[in-house]
Amino acid sequence: MRRTLFVGFALICLATVAGAQQPSVSVAESEAITRTALNYAEGWYEGDGAKMASSLHPELAKRIVQKDAEGRAELGQMSALALRDATAAGSGTGTPPERRFKDVRILDVSENVAQVRVEMSDWIDYMQMARWNGQWKILNVLWELKPKPGQSVVADAAVIKRPALDYVEAMASGDEWRMERALHPDLVRRTVVVQANGRSKLLSQSAMTLWLLTRDGACGAAGHSRRPNREVVILDQFENIAFLKVQTADTVEYLHVAHWSGQWKVVNVLWAPRAE
Repeated sequence: MRRTLFVGFALICLATVAGAQQPSVSVAESEAITRTALNYAEGWYEGDGAKMASSLHPELAKRIVQKDAEGRAELGQMSALALRDATAAGSGTGTPPERRFKDVRILDVSENVAQVRVEMSDWIDYMQMARWNGQWKILNVLWELKPKPGQSVVADAAVIKRPALDYVEAMASGDEWRMERALHPDLVRRTVVVQANGRSKLLSQSAMTLWLLTRDGACGAAGHSRRPNREVVILDQFENIAFLKVQTADTVEYLHVAHWSGQWKVVNVLWAPRAE
């Protein structure tokens, strides 16, 4: 079992890319990414389940940190099917036309993944998209409600970056305890690869798998033992969630982090091979 995990993680961790430095996103690519985000937003407001579904990967993970009746943090989750059905049921159609915000900002694009921020009527969506069989699809969403007046949260940048540093340096050093400290228990780490037949394939890891493989030194064996680039970039931060970018020796890692029970934790990761 350990050997199977080790080999599987080596295939995921060790990413090699030939060619020139990643160019800026083209106008056509930018329009395609934006259209995917708009199909999501417009589908919600219009009650158009098909339009919403067209923007989503079938294994979408849409998440929010909220509190239960006892005030404890919990992770609310919605699947692609649940979001499509809620949209088709008209959950968003009651939004007045003047409040149907759909402000789309592309934060970063690397290889076949894109990071997007969308402002909706009452919340902010952080979207992680991937090119899937030639089309841009939303894989992960972390969202946060807009605060009431006077209740906005101010977070320290160094504190927000700490879980990202723990995450990438644990990969390099094999320190499973730093990895555990960085991750939310329900973390999902994903990438999309193109198979020999040209079809896309989704590779995923859980927090437990990542912890075990860090403990067993699989990341170091796959190339992450080379010192990572320790620069963590905050692409965006809104209230209790943030969008981060960090590079390892071989990959570009995009992290959704959220404030969870007094600590910032990595909730979602979408990564791509690092262009040389």
